[in-house]
Amino acid sequence: ADKVDTEDFFERVTGYLKENAAGAVTLQEISGTFHVSLSYMSRLFKKYTGVSFNEYLTGYRIERACELFRENPDLFVKDVAGMVGIPDQFYFSRLFRSRVGKTPSQYCREVQEERGGG
Repeated sequence: ADKVDTEDFFERVTGYLKENAAGAVTLQEISGTFHVSLSYMSRLFKKYTGVSFNEYLTGYRIERACELFRENPDLFVKDVAGMVGIPDQFYFSRLFRSRVGKTPSQYCREVQEERGGG
């Protein structure tokens, strides 16, 4: 069997997480996929990332949202929210703001200004 407490193993876990972040990915599902217990998977996230599974997932989703907005500032907030796996637009905007320090629409405006577009 694979060693499960290794960086390689954890990289596979985060790789899987990133590929599936647009869906309703859960700690249960990931633990099942990698055949380890929930509490063990929880500990791995704390150990390798310093944050909980949910924190890590949210952080990744918001980062991904920023990328999408930068690639295409004309996207609607609700579309990006759906694309990163947070279909509730208002919840998404709250999370985005708490992480980025501005609302998604402020963020998009700034991206457009940086590009010299109006």
